[in-house]
Amino acid sequence: MMTRADCGHRRGDASDFIRRELRRRNHTMRSLAALIGLSGEAVAKTVRGELHSPRVLDALRDLGVPEKY
Repeated sequence: MMTRADCGHRRGDASDFIRRELRRRNHTMRSLAALIGLSGEAVAKTVRGELHSPRVLDALRDLGVPEKY
């Protein structure tokens, strides 16, 4: 079973992929933050694997970013 820290490290390794997936869906981390009512910093830290925000992760899933990232 993976810990939150393990998930964060993997997400950090995949942050470039996540950014590309957001761009493909006409979003940036800033636009995603505005969409879900969080700061851009919270979204960026979650994408880099430094923070575990369920709201950000749910929004990424809702946009179709593959779960494995």
